[in-house]
Amino acid sequence: MCSSDLGHSGDGGPGTAALLEYPTGLALDGQGNLFIQDLDYVWRLNLSTGIIQTFAGTGDVITTFCKPSASQTCAALQTNFYFLGSSIAVSHGYLYAAPEFINYASGGLSSSIVRIGLSSGLVQLLAGGGIDGGTPTSTYPALGLNIEASNLAMDSAGNVFFSGQYQAWNGGTQPNDSPLIDGI
Repeated sequence: MCSSDLGHSGDGGPGTAALLEYPTGLALDGQGNLFIQDLDYVWRLNLSTGIIQTFAGTGDVITTFCKPSASQTCAALQTNFYFLGSSIAVSHGYLYAAPEFINYASGGLSSSIVRIGLSSGLVQLLAGGGIDGGTPTSTYPALGLNIEASNLAMDSAGNVFFSGQYQAWNGGTQPNDSPLIDGI
């Protein structure tokens, strides 16, 4: 794999021939897959076969294909992501990421924490602004906050922890099988 400012290539082919634009994060899933966070994609590299495939992202941060929110999940391959150096992590069957979305309500970027089902490929907004700015709910009280998460980690119970540049938040227990999200 090579890094280049010329864009991406190699989807579905050997990882050794793939061209990635701006890889910034790595995570292993324990099933023989390495996930690579790139500028507007997450790639899945099968370590046994050496094949690299797009796991999430469209490569187009302007056109809105699907808007993940607390009430709407989106297919990972139909969701626009923009990663500016945040980390990714894999735990309990999910890939957790801290992308920026274009916030159409404010016209700027909105930091978020999302989880993507490894088998379902569905994106769920857990915290932050998402595309429409997000509105806190009793299930997801961290929605709408500008969290600026730069590092992510999970514990054995599936709770999400992050370090952030601007705002720390401890949301307490969240119902409906959603993880606790803690800022430090």
